[in-house]
Amino acid sequence: MLALENVISIPEWFDQVLKVFESMIYNKQSVSEKILQIIADYFYLSHDKKLRDRLFHLLTMVDDNQDVSDEIFDILELEKASLVISSNLSDANHAIVYLFEKTKEGKRLTINGFKALSKVIDNRSKLNEEILKIILNTSNNEQIITDDLIQKLVKRFKPHKVQKYLLEIFENLVKNNQDIPNELSFKSEIGESVKNTTRHRLAMLTS
Repeated sequence: MLALENVISIPEWFDQVLKVFESMIYNKQSVSEKILQIIADYFYLSHDKKLRDRLFHLLTMVDDNQDVSDEIFDILELEKASLVISSNLSDANHAIVYLFEKTKEGKRLTINGFKALSKVIDNRSKLNEEILKIILNTSNNEQIITDDLIQKLVKRFKPHKVQKYLLEIFENLVKNNQDIPNELSFKSEIGESVKNTTRHRLAMLTS
Protein backbone atom coordinates (compact mmCIF):
# COMPACT_ATOMS: atom_id res chain seq x y z
CA MET A 1 0.00 0.00 0.00
CA LEU A 2 2.91 2.32 0.76
CA ALA A 3 4.19 1.79 -2.78
CA LEU A 4 0.83 2.93 -4.19
CA GLU A 5 0.88 6.02 -1.97
CA ASN A 6 4.27 6.91 -3.40
CA VAL A 7 3.22 6.69 -7.06
CA ILE A 8 -0.29 8.18 -6.97
CA SER A 9 1.20 11.67 -7.26
CA ILE A 10 2.80 10.69 -10.60
CA PRO A 11 0.35 11.85 -13.32
CA GLU A 12 0.87 8.78 -15.53
CA TRP A 13 -0.05 6.48 -12.65
CA PHE A 14 -2.76 8.54 -11.00
CA ASP A 15 -5.85 7.05 -12.63
CA GLN A 16 -4.75 3.43 -12.19
CA VAL A 17 -3.78 3.92 -8.55
CA LEU A 18 -6.92 5.94 -7.85
CA LYS A 19 -9.03 2.97 -8.97
CA VAL A 20 -7.37 0.85 -6.28
CA PHE A 21 -8.19 3.36 -3.55
CA GLU A 22 -11.62 3.89 -5.07
CA SER A 23 -12.31 0.18 -4.62
CA MET A 24 -11.10 0.38 -1.01
CA ILE A 25 -13.40 3.31 -0.30
CA TYR A 26 -16.41 1.53 -1.81
CA ASN A 27 -15.57 -1.44 0.42
CA LYS A 28 -15.55 0.91 3.43
CA GLN A 29 -11.83 0.43 4.08
CA SER A 30 -9.86 3.26 5.65
CA VAL A 31 -7.61 5.37 3.46
CA SER A 32 -4.51 7.18 4.71
CA GLU A 33 -4.33 10.93 5.29
CA LYS A 34 -1.67 11.20 2.60
CA ILE A 35 -4.03 9.80 -0.04
CA LEU A 36 -6.90 11.97 1.15
CA GLN A 37 -4.70 15.06 0.89
CA ILE A 38 -3.67 14.18 -2.67
CA ILE A 39 -7.33 13.68 -3.60
CA ALA A 40 -8.31 16.98 -1.97
CA ASP A 41 -5.52 18.83 -3.79
CA TYR A 42 -7.23 18.04 -7.09
CA PHE A 43 -10.09 20.36 -6.12
CA TYR A 44 -7.53 23.15 -6.52
CA LEU A 45 -5.47 21.74 -9.38
CA SER A 46 -7.70 19.88 -11.85
CA HIS A 47 -9.79 21.63 -14.49
CA ASP A 48 -11.40 18.27 -15.34
CA LYS A 49 -14.95 18.62 -13.99
CA LYS A 50 -15.68 14.89 -14.23
CA LEU A 51 -12.59 14.11 -12.18
CA ARG A 52 -13.47 16.70 -9.55
CA ASP A 53 -17.01 15.28 -9.33
CA ARG A 54 -15.63 11.77 -9.00
CA LEU A 55 -13.21 12.78 -6.24
CA PHE A 56 -15.90 14.73 -4.41
CA HIS A 57 -18.09 11.63 -4.36
CA LEU A 58 -15.17 9.58 -3.01
CA LEU A 59 -14.31 12.07 -0.28
CA THR A 60 -17.95 12.23 0.77
CA MET A 61 -17.93 8.45 1.15
CA VAL A 62 -14.67 8.57 3.09
CA ASP A 63 -16.16 11.12 5.46
CA ASP A 64 -18.99 8.65 6.15
CA ASN A 65 -16.63 5.68 6.53
CA GLN A 66 -13.86 7.05 8.74
CA ASP A 67 -12.65 9.99 10.78
CA VAL A 68 -10.90 12.59 8.63
CA SER A 69 -8.62 15.45 9.64
CA ASP A 70 -9.99 18.95 10.13
CA GLU A 71 -8.11 20.05 7.02
CA ILE A 72 -9.74 17.43 4.79
CA PHE A 73 -13.14 18.08 6.36
CA ASP A 74 -12.83 21.83 5.71
CA ILE A 75 -11.91 21.28 2.05
CA LEU A 76 -14.84 18.91 1.62
CA GLU A 77 -17.23 21.43 3.20
CA LEU A 78 -15.85 24.23 1.01
CA GLU A 79 -16.50 22.08 -2.03
CA LYS A 80 -20.02 21.23 -0.83
CA ALA A 81 -20.84 24.90 -0.31
CA SER A 82 -19.50 25.80 -3.75
CA LEU A 83 -21.64 23.15 -5.42
CA VAL A 84 -24.73 24.31 -3.52
CA ILE A 85 -24.16 27.87 -4.76
CA SER A 86 -23.60 26.73 -8.35
CA SER A 87 -26.79 24.67 -8.26
CA ASN A 88 -28.87 27.62 -6.99
CA LEU A 89 -30.27 25.45 -4.21
CA SER A 90 -32.52 26.92 -1.53
CA ASP A 91 -29.71 27.09 1.01
CA ALA A 92 -27.32 28.90 -1.35
CA ASN A 93 -27.35 31.99 0.88
CA HIS A 94 -26.16 29.91 3.82
CA ALA A 95 -23.43 28.47 1.62
CA ILE A 96 -22.33 31.98 0.61
CA VAL A 97 -22.09 32.97 4.28
CA TYR A 98 -20.08 29.80 4.94
CA LEU A 99 -17.58 30.65 2.18
CA PHE A 100 -17.27 34.17 3.57
CA GLU A 101 -16.54 32.90 7.08
CA LYS A 102 -14.03 30.31 5.92
CA THR A 103 -12.14 32.64 3.58
CA LYS A 104 -12.07 35.17 6.42
CA GLU A 105 -10.27 32.46 8.42
CA GLY A 106 -7.74 32.11 5.61
CA LYS A 107 -9.13 29.06 3.80
CA ARG A 108 -8.55 28.85 0.04
CA LEU A 109 -11.33 28.64 -2.53
CA THR A 110 -11.42 25.56 -4.74
CA ILE A 111 -11.82 25.74 -8.52
CA ASN A 112 -15.53 25.06 -8.05
CA GLY A 113 -15.60 27.87 -5.50
CA PHE A 114 -14.42 30.38 -8.09
CA LYS A 115 -16.86 28.96 -10.65
CA ALA A 116 -19.72 29.33 -8.16
CA LEU A 117 -18.92 33.00 -7.48
CA SER A 118 -18.61 33.64 -11.20
CA LYS A 119 -22.02 32.08 -11.80
CA VAL A 120 -23.66 34.25 -9.13
CA ILE A 121 -22.18 37.37 -10.72
CA ASP A 122 -23.50 36.27 -14.13
CA ASN A 123 -27.00 35.58 -12.82
CA ARG A 124 -27.59 38.77 -10.84
CA SER A 125 -28.03 42.24 -12.25
CA LYS A 126 -26.57 43.81 -9.11
CA LEU A 127 -23.26 42.78 -7.58
CA ASN A 128 -23.81 40.76 -4.42
CA GLU A 129 -21.86 42.40 -1.60
CA GLU A 130 -21.31 39.06 0.15
CA ILE A 131 -19.76 37.65 -3.02
CA LEU A 132 -17.41 40.63 -3.22
CA LYS A 133 -16.43 40.11 0.42
CA ILE A 134 -15.52 36.49 -0.33
CA ILE A 135 -13.37 37.57 -3.26
CA LEU A 136 -11.78 40.28 -1.12
CA ASN A 137 -10.99 37.75 1.61
CA THR A 138 -9.48 35.46 -1.02
CA SER A 139 -7.26 38.21 -2.39
CA ASN A 140 -6.32 39.21 1.17
CA ASN A 141 -5.19 35.60 1.62
CA GLU A 142 -2.92 36.14 -1.42
CA GLN A 143 -4.73 33.47 -3.41
CA ILE A 144 -4.68 34.09 -7.15
CA ILE A 145 -8.06 35.21 -8.50
CA THR A 146 -9.04 33.53 -11.76
CA ASP A 147 -8.82 35.62 -14.94
CA ASP A 148 -12.44 34.82 -15.75
CA LEU A 149 -13.63 36.23 -12.43
CA ILE A 150 -11.43 39.32 -12.75
CA GLN A 151 -12.91 40.08 -16.18
CA LYS A 152 -16.44 39.86 -14.77
CA LEU A 153 -15.54 42.25 -11.94
CA VAL A 154 -13.94 44.71 -14.35
CA LYS A 155 -17.10 44.76 -16.48
CA ARG A 156 -19.16 45.56 -13.38
CA PHE A 157 -16.82 48.34 -12.24
CA LYS A 158 -18.29 51.86 -12.52
CA PRO A 159 -15.70 54.59 -11.83
CA HIS A 160 -18.38 57.17 -10.97
CA LYS A 161 -19.83 54.96 -8.22
CA VAL A 162 -18.47 54.15 -4.78
CA GLN A 163 -17.52 50.48 -5.00
CA LYS A 164 -15.32 50.01 -1.95
CA TYR A 165 -14.89 46.24 -2.12
CA LEU A 166 -14.15 46.23 -5.83
CA LEU A 167 -11.45 48.86 -5.42
CA GLU A 168 -9.85 46.92 -2.57
CA ILE A 169 -9.91 43.75 -4.67
CA PHE A 170 -8.20 45.57 -7.54
CA GLU A 171 -5.59 46.95 -5.12
CA ASN A 172 -4.88 43.42 -3.94
CA LEU A 173 -4.40 42.28 -7.53
CA VAL A 174 -1.54 44.75 -7.75
CA LYS A 175 -0.08 43.71 -4.40
CA ASN A 176 -0.34 40.04 -5.38
CA ASN A 177 1.42 40.76 -8.70
CA GLN A 178 -1.59 39.82 -10.80
CA ASP A 179 -2.10 41.51 -14.14
CA ILE A 180 -4.72 44.25 -14.31
CA PRO A 181 -6.80 43.90 -17.50
CA ASN A 182 -6.42 46.70 -20.07
CA GLU A 183 -10.14 47.37 -19.85
CA LEU A 184 -9.70 48.41 -16.24
CA SER A 185 -7.17 51.04 -17.24
CA PHE A 186 -9.59 52.48 -19.77
CA LYS A 187 -12.17 53.12 -17.07
CA SER A 188 -11.07 56.57 -15.95
CA GLU A 189 -7.46 55.33 -15.92
CA ILE A 190 -8.38 53.51 -12.74
CA GLY A 191 -5.58 51.01 -13.24
CA GLU A 192 -2.97 53.65 -12.47
CA SER A 193 -5.18 55.07 -9.74
CA VAL A 194 -5.30 51.67 -8.07
CA LYS A 195 -1.52 51.43 -8.17
CA ASN A 196 -1.10 54.94 -6.74
CA THR A 197 -3.64 54.27 -3.99
CA THR A 198 -1.85 51.07 -3.11
CA ARG A 199 1.52 52.84 -2.94
CA HIS A 200 -0.01 55.56 -0.77
CA ARG A 201 -1.55 53.07 1.65
CA LEU A 202 1.66 51.07 1.86
CA ALA A 203 3.62 54.24 2.54
CA MET A 204 1.23 55.11 5.38
CA LEU A 205 1.61 51.65 6.86
CA THR A 206 5.40 51.74 6.78
CA SER A 207 5.87 55.36 7.87
